Amino acid sequence: MIEIIAVLVLIGIMGAVVVNNADDFITTNDLVAEIEILKSNIRYAQTKSMNSSDTEVWQIYIDNAKKSYTLQQYNGATFEDRSLPGENEDYDGDGLYETHKLPDGITLKGKAKAAIVFNNWGIPVEEGNHGTAHTADLDVELKKGSQSMSLTVTRNTGFTYIP
Repeated sequence: MIEIIAVLVLIGIMGAVVVNNADDFITTNDLVAEIEILKSNIRYAQTKSMNSSDTEVWQIYIDNAKKSYTLQQYNGATFEDRSLPGENEDYDGDGLYETHKLPDGITLKGKAKAAIVFNNWGIPVEEGNHGTAHTADLDVELKKGSQSMSLTVTRNTGFTYIP
C-alpha cells in the first residue's frame, strides 16, 4: 500500500513540473516559428533584389506600432508593397498579401520603424542611401513575455541566421 501511495505522489510531482514547464515550451515554440518566418521573408527580399535590375532594391519594412512587417520594392522614386509568400490576408484591401502580422503577445524589439534593405547584389544597404553598405551586422529581436529570440543579417553578404 505504501508503494502505491509513493508512486501516486511521484506521479503528482512529475505532473506539476510538466504543467509548469508547458507554458515556457509553448512560448519558445511560438518564437521559433515566428523567427523562422521572418528569416525566410528576409531571404525572399534578398533573392528578389538579386534577381532585379541595378536600380531596384527590395526591403522588409518593420512597423513596431502595427506589430507587423511588409515586403516592399523600390521603383526609383518610392517603395511599393509587394506580396509576401505564404501570406493569406489582405489587410489594406489592395489585393496584395504583403504584410505579416505577428501573433498576439509577440513583439519586435527595437526602433519604432526600420527597414532591412538589399541592393541588386543582395548586400544589406543603408535605408535612404541604397549605395552604402552597412558597416555592421543587423540584429532583429522578437520577444514574448520574458523570452526573446534574435536573428542576424550579416553585413556584406546578407546571410541571415539565428545565433
